[in-house]
Amino acid sequence: MLLVCELFSILMLNFNSSFYMGLILSWSLPIVLIQLIAGFGYIATHFKTYLLAFVAPSIYLCFADAFAIYDGIWDISKDFTLGVKFGPLPLEEATFFFMTNIMVARLVIISLYER
Repeated sequence: MLLVCELFSILMLNFNSSFYMGLILSWSLPIVLIQLIAGFGYIATHFKTYLLAFVAPSIYLCFADAFAIYDGIWDISKDFTLGVKFGPLPLEEATFFFMTNIMVARLVIISLYER
């Protein structure tokens, strides 16, 4: 399934409106796939910790970014995004935070339980 998503994300790079999402997914999905294959045992065994390790910081970053966008601190190009938003937060920004934290959470699980 992740391989199909990877191929789809590469295809997204060919269109302006999906370019940002394509960039996020095309670099993060291969790493997530490798981490899932190599570390499935850790993730399955410590799933609640893994879930907390990426959901909590992702939600925090989404709120912080939404506030910054709402307050005019920065803006995300409407030309290169899909137009799907959660309040002021574009879907691409939320995806970036979740994908990055999914990768980091795997390292947290290893560092906690591999001592």
